[in-house]
Amino acid sequence: MRSPTMWLSKAGVTLGYEGNGCCPLNCTHVYGYTTLLERLYPDFAKDMRVSDFVRNYSAAAGGCTMRFGEGGWAIDGALACVIKTYLVVRQADGKGTWLPKVWPNVKAQMAAIETKFDIGDPSAKPPLKPDGVFRTAQQNTYDTSMDGPNTFIGSYWVTANKAMAAMATLLGDTADAAKYAAKAKQAAANYEKLCYSEKFGYYQALVTLKVTLETACLRETPTHFVARSACALSDCVVRSSR
Repeated sequence: MRSPTMWLSKAGVTLGYEGNGCCPLNCTHVYGYTTLLERLYPDFAKDMRVSDFVRNYSAAAGGCTMRFGEGGWAIDGALACVIKTYLVVRQADGKGTWLPKVWPNVKAQMAAIETKFDIGDPSAKPPLKPDGVFRTAQQNTYDTSMDGPNTFIGSYWVTANKAMAAMATLLGDTADAAKYAAKAKQAAANYEKLCYSEKFGYYQALVTLKVTLETACLRETPTHFVARSACALSDCVVRSSR
């Protein structure tokens, strides 16, 4: 089975370009924008998550490799893989029979991200305490990294934690479900506190290259609202209804 953009290999592996014949392969942050595959072809979507969390998962590279085992690692793509795991669970795994196949590395990816990025405010008095906000370099779909709090990556982080709480609940892991829910709440509140501007009425990116990246935050944050809505999750930031 093949289309100009996606195809099914002879081995039954779901593969795709970013566009018609360009930019291989299964790019995590590009396919992270989509929700239709999970709705229409959930078996293909499940296989893509198997590629992310089983076939090509590399702890040394950061977790979900960006391009089918190659291309490094991007934080928005990795968090999108977590969110889309929950989306396909909602669509086609209501009893949680498929989820255990990928769950160990889904959890491992979230733990790796939390350890590396949720390290607290360096301007605060030591010892630093994790507050759910990412401030170090965050490699992403713009082929660059953001240094500092921003609601582009922050919205992904909050939504991924909410998705994790829901999946942990489905698997009967109440302790982890509570942990992920608490982190989502903490992160949402602190991104709100840091990034929302009452003066301008929108979220600011407290990062370098602000001309480019503040525009990115304004454009990309609604992408997470789409993913959050598709997953039937609550608002990922406090003022998302504005």
